[in-house]
Amino acid sequence: MTTLQPNTLEQVLYFTPRADVDTATIVFTKEGQTNSFDVSATVTKQGYYQTATITIDPALEEGSTYIISVNSPEGNELYKGTVLATDQTTQNYSINDGDYTTTTTSGNDFILF
Repeated sequence: MTTLQPNTLEQVLYFTPRADVDTATIVFTKEGQTNSFDVSATVTKQGYYQTATITIDPALEEGSTYIISVNSPEGNELYKGTVLATDQTTQNYSINDGDYTTTTTSGNDFILF
């Protein structure tokens, strides 16, 4: 799974396509929904994979998973995958970031009668 940041700044998406292209349309569909939006991309070949430089507007929703489809100008599907939108680093990703708080009491206290 690839991660992208939920903002409207320029980002880079790495993928291995079925064919080499110079431009592509990337379709983002939020998982579990049918609404989608297109993003135009300039594609650059980098060895066996390609990079797409994209600006996503509207911004992706934090913590949401999107299904992406990279299509050639002719409409052929070149790549299909998933993207997680998060500001967190992948190594430290926590689905409960900012939501879960720990208590200061110990759960191992026993009361004897």
